Amino acid sequence: MARLLDSLGQSVEIVLDGYQFPHPGEEWDANWLNVTVRVTCGNRYWERTDPALLTWEACSLVGWLKDLIELQDGMEREIGFIEPCLAFALRGDGETLQLAVLLALEFSENRSLPDQEDEIIFPVKGLDLKTFAKALEADLWRFPIRVMEKDGAAARHQKRHGCS
Repeated sequence: MARLLDSLGQSVEIVLDGYQFPHPGEEWDANWLNVTVRVTCGNRYWERTDPALLTWEACSLVGWLKDLIELQDGMEREIGFIEPCLAFALRGDGETLQLAVLLALEFSENRSLPDQEDEIIFPVKGLDLKTFAKALEADLWRFPIRVMEKDGAAARHQKRHGCS
């Protein structure tokens, strides 16, 4: 479980629960991960589970977080995925730098409102991003990229992102 927590008790937890399809078949289907998101925001709490990330997208997120920890020059300020229900973005600069966790569709608080997007904002200063990235990476080690085709998408992403 990877958890972002601020000094006010606001939190977002992300858990990689397993492959959507435990028995590999087609390469893309074999790499979808069920993701659980738990949000505490003020007096509100919600929990949602959905096949929201491909294995290589989860790997890409870990790399993006590591770049954020080091505040790499030229790093992308946003990261999103094929399923638009989860994304991350940097807002502001310097002392006011914030990490926004964007939750839409299946992960939004009110799924019956298709246009609702919840934006949970964390000040980067004081946020334990290293622990968050390591926990997400540890979760990911349980669900490696399943390479089904020598020159397929999974093999290309595995080489690009350095994930196993």
